[in-house]
Amino acid sequence: MSLLHLSVLLSLLFASITAHSRWKCPVPRSSSTGLKKDPCGGAGNFATNGPLVLSPGPNTLEYEESISHKGAPFRIALSQDGKDVYDCILLNHIPHNDAGRPNYGNDKTYVQYRITVDIPDVKCDKCALQLINPMTDKIGKGNSCVLGSSSTPNYCFSVYHSCANVKITGKIPRDQLNCTQPADWPYRKLSDHVYTQESHSWQNGLLAGLPSRYSNQIGACFPGATLPAPTQASTKPTNSSAINSKSPPTRFKIVATVKLPGDFAGDASETVTSTSAAQTPIPGFCLVTLISYFIQLFY
Repeated sequence: MSLLHLSVLLSLLFASITAHSRWKCPVPRSSSTGLKKDPCGGAGNFATNGPLVLSPGPNTLEYEESISHKGAPFRIALSQDGKDVYDCILLNHIPHNDAGRPNYGNDKTYVQYRITVDIPDVKCDKCALQLINPMTDKIGKGNSCVLGSSSTPNYCFSVYHSCANVKITGKIPRDQLNCTQPADWPYRKLSDHVYTQESHSWQNGLLAGLPSRYSNQIGACFPGATLPAPTQASTKPTNSSAINSKSPPTRFKIVATVKLPGDFAGDASETVTSTSAAQTPIPGFCLVTLISYFIQLFY
């Protein structure tokens, strides 16, 4: 294997270990996109970064993805008051944007996700929002995994976490809150803990083809914003990657068919074909840095 090929492989392996997704607004407890430890990656607490004050009702939240994993869905949940226990699911099975082309290490290229959720009428001075991201691309097309610990049969062995502190100015005590997902959320009938490869079209950072209230920009993260709403859903993503190089980069063709359980129309099956380009080879000194990192990691 040439030094060139080795540098590319190590670069991709390093990225897959250290990065995936994080909150953008609210501000996350940690800026890392590679936290896997449940429930918040072992980073920060309720005194870290914030809290962002949220009023009950629709609030647009934003998160971003630094490494794309095909069909890896997201879940947003609310904590108990002052406890990192996330038993209140606000939105589950948020489908992945398979058309995203982030370049790890370059924040400007990270895939942006914005979605409006209903914040419950709860009084909670020390709450947090949890974003989880099961890596269902690792379990194979047509398979599923269960969210839980390593002792759980068929558990999701790779899940990214990001938490952000919030204060909610509602009325109901947190320990009396009964959480339900919106009746018009098309993925609400899927299991709370079972995940498969789940993707859909996103445009302008917004989930396409859903009721407009999921894309209307409102709340503390987007005060006064008037961003464009998504157009009609499309199952054919476009490749926006551009690599400046003297010679054409190696390209990998990926074809994935997404089949989700449930009876929501239009989303039960999507076939996504995309082409992504390998990153430009890294310099020799970066290779030395990566090798040093892996020596420390495994020893």
